[in-house]
Amino acid sequence: LVFSAHGVSKAVRIEAERTWFDKLLLNSKLYTGLNAGVVIPLNSLHSTGTGFGMTIDYLAYQRYGLHFGAETGLLPAKKGTLLSGASSITISDQGTMGYLNLRFAALYAFPKIFDVDTAAGLGLSVYRVNSGTYNFNTAVAPVIMGTAYYSVLPYLQVGLIAQVVAASASRLSSASTEYTLDSSQSLATASLQASVRYIWF
Repeated sequence: LVFSAHGVSKAVRIEAERTWFDKLLLNSKLYTGLNAGVVIPLNSLHSTGTGFGMTIDYLAYQRYGLHFGAETGLLPAKKGTLLSGASSITISDQGTMGYLNLRFAALYAFPKIFDVDTAAGLGLSVYRVNSGTYNFNTAVAPVIMGTAYYSVLPYLQVGLIAQVVAASASRLSSASTEYTLDSSQSLATASLQASVRYIWF
């Protein structure tokens, strides 16, 4: 009984000596992952394409966290014409566009349901679309996202990432000439991607 009381006393003392940073580390999760899937246009510029990328997620106290994602891919172009004053820029439907999406978001993780970890995020995307002949200006746009993951091993999860990026561009450069568009061109997309991620701690 004396030994038991001593053990409890020591545990209480250790807990009291921990700083807020120690407690934060003990209640933190860090994940890194890879993802790939479809990119669905919410604009008239391109058709459905594919993308792939990587993610870093951090959660504190299993609820609040930060997300970073870097993603790129190819989008089949749609035929169209963009106006810039007296000039017109013709978009051919014979080519493809590349995109870059750097995503920063705050996360909220919901209580686990049926062993599935779900979270929602809201933040900003640094988004750019270009092709071999023209480049749209880099946009900083709002992004909303949701994730769902299931653990297949103690430190490995598989799941889905859904996101909407509400980007638009007002300038276009082609052949070393920059054009200011008469009206902003929507670059908005939605995407659904399969993901696998590793839990570091």
